Amino acid sequence: MGRANMEQNAMTTFCRVCHSRIRFDAHPDLFDIVTCPECDEAFEVVGLSPIQLDWPSDFGDDDK
Repeated sequence: MGRANMEQNAMTTFCRVCHSRIRFDAHPDLFDIVTCPECDEAFEVVGLSPIQLDWPSDFGDDDK
């Protein structure tokens, strides 16, 4: 596999809900929130190599 293919694969992942491909124009940072363009589900970036997504942790707890 050529370098261009490896970089392209590193810049994509799949939605955990609808399994659509999610593409990134630039490398995301850990804990970035991304939204699936197909089902609008929000995910948090939890891994970078390869890009891994999980459901966002609760942030901004206003109940404290």
